[in-house]
Amino acid sequence: MSRYSKFAALALLAVMIFPAMSAALDSGGLERVRLGIMRFDSKTYDVPDRMAASITDIFGRFLFKSKGIMLVERERLDDVMKELKLGMSGLVDEDTAAEIGRLAGCDYMLMGSITNLARASSGVAVPLFVVPVSVGTANQKVKATLDVRLVKVETGEIVFAETADGTASKSDTALSAYGVGVSNSEFGGIEGTAIAKATMSLAPQIEKELTGRDTLTKIFEAEAKSAKSKKGKDKSAGKSASVSRPKKKKAPEPAEEAQEPEASQEPDGTISASSVSDTSDSQSADDFEKMIRSRSRKKKK
Repeated sequence: MSRYSKFAALALLAVMIFPAMSAALDSGGLERVRLGIMRFDSKTYDVPDRMAASITDIFGRFLFKSKGIMLVERERLDDVMKELKLGMSGLVDEDTAAEIGRLAGCDYMLMGSITNLARASSGVAVPLFVVPVSVGTANQKVKATLDVRLVKVETGEIVFAETADGTASKSDTALSAYGVGVSNSEFGGIEGTAIAKATMSLAPQIEKELTGRDTLTKIFEAEAKSAKSKKGKDKSAGKSASVSRPKKKKAPEPAEEAQEPEASQEPDGTISASSVSDTSDSQSADDFEKMIRSRSRKKKK
């Protein structure tokens, strides 16, 4: 083999190996599993399929945190379904899901349904998303039940099937406390929190089935701890930021009027400075009397 042929062969081998090495490094040394998530459907009359489909996004946000899983884009799956002339409702069986996954380049397909979503108030279960019902504000609680299945694309068999419940009360924190938001989904409030809890229970099990590892549990615990700590700091900051009203200062009391000093005479017969004013007055009176007497004498002469 010529030197040029050897160089070309090495270059071709590097091109083939480099992408695999990059993927292995990104996934912590493990080959990433390509997973497609079908749109969730509804098995309960009080949740429309339109709303159930939004659970797909919640699962995607949780499973995306796993370095061992590569999610296939939702648009790619939709394009394949259009090619197969299938509806977007997600109502397909395992064989069809396996066919979609094969055409989209997936290793596994995740399918799921919401089978229950109800609110309990004062011990009475009330279905959601039906005719408005008057519900008291005390002891409100929501229960969500999700059913999931993992289909191996190569064989079309179900390798994992599990059901999980999620409950939330009105006192629970917003969904952001769990490291994920559902502002773009149809669910919100305690309903969304209940669904997120059920999803968080299932996601680590799915990761372990696909990769043999469970890193999501630690991630969820760390995010919940961080959110709780942040909430505590926000409360402390709010308390310290409150400005206390300054105490009103008492108006200064009016100065006492200076009293005229009383005349006093010292033991040696001298007059103190405090009696100067009174002494001057008495002296003026004596001089005035002497002047009157002097004038009277002159008139008599």
